[in-house]
Amino acid sequence: MKGIELTFYDYLRIARRRIKIIIICVIAIVAVTVVYTNRQVLRYKTSARVKIEASTTLESLLTGLFMYSPGDIMATEENMIKSRLVMEESARKLGMIIEESTKEEIEKAVSTLRGGVSTERVKTANIIEISVTSTDRFRAAEIANTVARVYREQSIIQTNKQVIETRKFIEEQLEVARNRLQETEKALSTFNKARRAIPTRDYILSNLLDSEAELSKLEGRYTDNYPKIIELKARIEHLRQAIGNYKLDEIELARLEREVTLTSDAYTLLSKKYREALIAEAGRIEPVTIIDPAVIPFGPINPHRTTNIVLGVIMGLLVGFVFAFIAENLDTSIGTVEEIEELTNVPVLGVIPHIDIKKEEKGAKEDEIAKLHSGLLTHFQPQSSIAEAYRIMETNIEFTRLEKGAKTIFFTSTSHQEGKSTVAANYAISLAQAGKRTLLVESDLRRPILHRLFGVQKEPGITDVILQRASLEDVIKDVSDLIVGGWGLEFATQTPGLENLFFITSGQLSPNILGIIASKEMA
Repeated sequence: MKGIELTFYDYLRIARRRIKIIIICVIAIVAVTVVYTNRQVLRYKTSARVKIEASTTLESLLTGLFMYSPGDIMATEENMIKSRLVMEESARKLGMIIEESTKEEIEKAVSTLRGGVSTERVKTANIIEISVTSTDRFRAAEIANTVARVYREQSIIQTNKQVIETRKFIEEQLEVARNRLQETEKALSTFNKARRAIPTRDYILSNLLDSEAELSKLEGRYTDNYPKIIELKARIEHLRQAIGNYKLDEIELARLEREVTLTSDAYTLLSKKYREALIAEAGRIEPVTIIDPAVIPFGPINPHRTTNIVLGVIMGLLVGFVFAFIAENLDTSIGTVEEIEELTNVPVLGVIPHIDIKKEEKGAKEDEIAKLHSGLLTHFQPQSSIAEAYRIMETNIEFTRLEKGAKTIFFTSTSHQEGKSTVAANYAISLAQAGKRTLLVESDLRRPILHRLFGVQKEPGITDVILQRASLEDVIKDVSDLIVGGWGLEFATQTPGLENLFFITSGQLSPNILGIIASKEMA
């Protein structure tokens, strides 16, 4: 099929031709899949769900001053579930670790238990799903519930232990913040009192301007050594220094006020957290709640028998199609019209479907009549698809014949019983039905069949003409011979057009068939 573009119908044809290969591949792969699936160990999975409440711990209270990140907290809790503390205690409760267990046995038990446990957060909720996979469905539920209970117990222990530590730590920090606030407030108060004893900036600036004006008057009248001028210069320098110091005092005042504000805010926030810690310490904190205990799983999660078999069928079909196309490409026989045209470099004028005589004879009373009907479908079943195929072939041959001016058409093949006589007879009937006077000559002198198709005697025939035992006019038969022969009037007149059909049977067989075929008369 090289160089031929396949259509969907070509693929269907290949699948039909190689259906055995496809079926064998499907059966083989499905069988392997079933064996593989049956050999797999059944595994069961179940889950318990726990809800994580907002816990009042040292970490949450202090980090809550600056940020809130529930995702990080949930990730921490997931790691806590699979921690060594929880896994080892769960293994002890499950009987995987006993008092006599060695360190290596304890490590192995913890590792085995951790390998069968997985955790997953339920979307954005504060819920964690603890899943356990095991070969025993009862054991799977037991492990999941045990891990959930141990995790809850450890969370309660750790949380309540830290509540007191949290309160003490905040209490210490609150005292430090209180002392710091008192110190900053005292420093601000002292600074403000000191500033009240210092003249205001406007007063100093006014004195500076007056002194500079007075100095300007005296410099025009006296020298620099004049005592009053020396005194004024000293006063001006002092006033200028006082203005500079006043700016530094303003900066210091702003710094002290800012420090008081920050210290006060920190003290207020710590006071709030301290009250929360006191409330938390007053009651028992249970940060973990088991909301969905694990149940015994109904069926295994692995292997998926139905899924595996379906996949096996699909894989078998794919592999079968691959081998079918490989076999098709390795097949050197001709299977399509395109291949015939490519090989012979001549057009195909018609495609005649295979005639199944056994199928056609259903309902027939006699075998001969059934064979007659199945062989000459252009006459007995003119509306059938096979008869239409003959008419299409007749039309195509007619166009070719008119182009080349040919009047004689020869039907041949490479072997016997390939349908030469049947095709020739139906083609001749198609021509006759089209109103063309047609002469059909039996040329298969080894296995003649034309006389059987038309229900007449084979003698005299073409061999008698060639051997000069009869004239050509004597051997030509027409519709009247059909009527008096095996057909009868009913069959002969079933479809109009046979009055245009004439035919010559084989005649008496001769031992020298090759000589007859090679004779000038036959040519």
